[in-house]
Parts: sequence; C-alpha cells; structure tokens
Amino acid sequence: MNADTIKNRFAFYVSNPAGVFPPSVNARGVYVGKLNIACGGDANRKLVLKYLTGKTSTKALTDAEWGALRKMCDATPSELEEYCAVILGACVKNDGQMEMAV
Repeated sequence: MNADTIKNRFAFYVSNPAGVFPPSVNARGVYVGKLNIACGGDANRKLVLKYLTGKTSTKALTDAEWGALRKMCDATPSELEEYCAVILGACVKNDGQMEMAV
C-alpha cells in the first residue's frame, strides 16, 4: 500500500459518504486521540491530516471528512499505524528529506 492509495480511499469515502457517518461532536476527541497515538504525536497527526485533507486542524474538517477519518481510525491499531507511517514517509519524501525505513 502506498500513500496515494490511502489518500484515494480517503477521498472516496469523503465523496461517497453513504454508510460512512461522522462521529458525534463529543466522540471526535476519541478519533483525534487514536490518530495521535498511531501517528506518534500531535505534529505528525497534523501532517497526516494535511496530506489527506489539506487541513491541519480537525476543527476545519467537514462532516464528510470526519466520516472518512472515522472509517480510517476504525481500522485495527496496527493498520492505522501503518497508514500513518506510509503517509509520513510520503511527506518526508515530498519535503526532500532523507527517507527512513518503515
């Protein structure tokens, strides 16, 4: 799996939200927390969000984006960590930094 595949799947869920529901406002913190853990911190979470949505703040996400994020975060913890690692690797590569083995 590569970062473009993950981004395309995320975009599919954003544009085809049937059966993909955003979490309640009260539950959104749970998904932010899951993503923080999988990404290894707040700064990395923001990089992943920027890669997927063009936004770094979860406050700016649309309901459709929240639904796609929920779908992504409902993966197993190891799958979510892999998604984050792949996306962060793409961010590093796009930024011209040295790549790290994942």
